[in-house]
Amino acid sequence: MTSNGGGLYIHQPNAAGVIDYAPPGFEFTVADIFWCDPPDQNTIVQPGHPTMAGLNDVDLPVRGDSVFDSALGAGYMITAVGVGSCSSHVHSAAGTYGDGRVFMDLANCSPNSIDPGADQYLINVIDWLCQEGPIASEAATWGRVRSLYR
Repeated sequence: MTSNGGGLYIHQPNAAGVIDYAPPGFEFTVADIFWCDPPDQNTIVQPGHPTMAGLNDVDLPVRGDSVFDSALGAGYMITAVGVGSCSSHVHSAAGTYGDGRVFMDLANCSPNSIDPGADQYLINVIDWLCQEGPIASEAATWGRVRSLYR
């Protein structure tokens, strides 16, 4: 991914500290790795962003790392937050870098941690990052998305 195009998806780094491999303005710091019990509720704060299109709060996967909004680079727009017993933290954020796009989320997208709507969440994220979107040949599923973007 460069400022001339492409997409960078930073997905649950699962390591505390500065994430410094993102382009300038898109760094962030993971405060800690935690699993909130019970899991935080997620709230979409930018419903108009393409990555959140057609989603409800319950469609977002469970968040696994802790990042405060003050720890995000200036290039990000927060798209969703987690709010609950473990306090409020960023769930996901997006931004453009020239003609490129960056999306970071702190979600755990394992089969045991997602609601059925999380398939659409991942489709939205990949579509937005890849800009061209998938080939319209059949209904989108997570398996279909993986095969289209390999």
